[in-house]
Amino acid sequence: MRSLTVRSWSPERRQIVLDIVPHDGGVAGPWARTAQPGQVVYLTKAMGWYAPPDDLAWQLLVADLTGVPALERIVEELPDSARAYVLVEVPDPADRPRYRSTILGYWRVDQEAWLDRYARIGTELEQVYVRAVAAGHSSDEALELYDDAVDAAGL
Repeated sequence: MRSLTVRSWSPERRQIVLDIVPHDGGVAGPWARTAQPGQVVYLTKAMGWYAPPDDLAWQLLVADLTGVPALERIVEELPDSARAYVLVEVPDPADRPRYRSTILGYWRVDQEAWLDRYARIGTELEQVYVRAVAAGHSSDEALELYDDAVDAAGL
């Protein structure tokens, strides 16, 4: 048995859409590559473990490529007022999900290269935040400046 992310369900059309990321070493990926419409799939009750409190002000969501389907569903179901920070590692820039403006996404492509680059310039980037706070900027404003510096550095 494998837990998969249901992206949508249409009882009228008797259609369920599963979101699967095929990858080496998985069981569902090879099945998904060969699955055909109408193929029989056995379902059990939903076992979603994600249940944030109603008064949640913001959240941090982290996933590698195999976790993107579940993360995407969580983001899609957030109320418009919700704030979330998303950190996703993807193998290629084309795999970067797109989110609405209240969802701030950080993408890491090629983890080893990212870590090597951050090890060389991370202290310099962190100083952007420190200098901004020392200059009287709010924490949110300093974080925006830090985010801009991270983007400008290509991270």
